[in-house]
Amino acid sequence: ASEFADLLSNDIESFKKKIHAVANAFHPACDLVDRNGDLPVHLLARNLMEWETTWYDRIYEQAAASSNMAHASIAITKLYHSMSQCIEIVLGEVAKKPEQCTESGSVGHLLPLHIAAIFTSSVQTLRTALEAYPQGALVRCNTDDMETFVVSKSLPIDLHDSLSTDFPKWEVEAFEYGSKCSKPENSDVAEENAIRRSDLLFAYNPVTPYSLDEPRLRRMESRIQREAQRIVTENKTGLTTASSLMWTWMCTRADLSPSVKRIIDSVSLRLVRELSMVTRDDGLTILEFGTKDVVKLIRARLDELSQSVVPITASSTSGNESS
Repeated sequence: ASEFADLLSNDIESFKKKIHAVANAFHPACDLVDRNGDLPVHLLARNLMEWETTWYDRIYEQAAASSNMAHASIAITKLYHSMSQCIEIVLGEVAKKPEQCTESGSVGHLLPLHIAAIFTSSVQTLRTALEAYPQGALVRCNTDDMETFVVSKSLPIDLHDSLSTDFPKWEVEAFEYGSKCSKPENSDVAEENAIRRSDLLFAYNPVTPYSLDEPRLRRMESRIQREAQRIVTENKTGLTTASSLMWTWMCTRADLSPSVKRIIDSVSLRLVRELSMVTRDDGLTILEFGTKDVVKLIRARLDELSQSVVPITASSTSGNESS
């Protein structure tokens, strides 16, 4: 199995070098839509998905029968990593542009965001595509006329959770090895990117059954608490976009009042005020659009913390006190 996977990896590595050379020669070409309505990333994604159908069954059958499962697993991981890298080359710049992010291609309906979810694009690229076209998180793909294993009518979060992973082996290995030779990320960018892909997609479209996932809700609570604390400890200006979306969603759900309470009970008066003033796109604050129970909880916590603040009294300057 590993020999077959190695052959496939060699093919895709050679293909990746060609894509990289062409993209570097004229990078604006990645953003161009052809006469049929395809971006280069549409053409590439459809070809890679069809290519996968030609070897998928064979490679996993051979891996199951292999005497060296570890080697076979490494070879398959390398193969999928190379496919992901091919997509990243042509998708990275496209993801920054709202107009291109609405392009669905000439076959079926496949947004750049769908492609990012299918091929385990970097968190940076996935986040950029979401910020460029937030509505894309609510759009279902259509792959009925494509040769692919991708299930049609899937949301981006469905695609990710069924086909991809929050912790691809290549990223885990890179983290464990360290990135001493790479340029460190800006701290704000690093904080935005320090999130599971699934949670990031959920922030933009918090649908069931994902909204019933208790571990996910706990991660959201911890993230909001951590970012809120950094407003004080690191002078941050507020929550990241994903955390703001999570927080505003929580505050509109009556069943999530316990989550809201745990968050506001863990922070200072200043931070409860900050959290209460987080706004939606329409400019309304939490205290204006939150559920009755949430608003009641926040106001009660503000009152409680305000009463516990020790007022500063002026010291006597008279120099004498009555005895």
